[in-house]
Amino acid sequence: MLKVDKTEFNCGGAGAVALDLAALGARCRCIGVTGCDQNGEVIEKKLKEAGIDTGNLLAVAGRSTISKERLIGLAQHRHRQQLMRIDEGPCEPLSQEMSKKVLHAARGCLRQADIICLQDNSSDLLEPHCAER
Repeated sequence: MLKVDKTEFNCGGAGAVALDLAALGARCRCIGVTGCDQNGEVIEKKLKEAGIDTGNLLAVAGRSTISKERLIGLAQHRHRQQLMRIDEGPCEPLSQEMSKKVLHAARGCLRQADIICLQDNSSDLLEPHCAER
């Protein structure tokens, strides 16, 4: 039996990097895609609370936000240990239209950026054949 003791929501990937940089005083802007769901709302809220610009974080109807749920147990009733990870999210790549929107937003921010962090999560956005999109 696995008893739920607590639930935490944390940003992963580029969101985690942005949160770390914002905590160090950097001005950050996230450009990307979430789903129109609770996980997407939580991510946007956490980023905004940290002072991160989410104006180019696009919520896509009919698409779920990539999430990774970790079940943690106590080994010998003392040591935290990951028992399982459950990954959820879309299997299909972004639509050509959505890829164009994300890339357009990214291009518009390049001249203002000192650092760029790219995170793909198998969306095919960073594939060479998508550069023409």
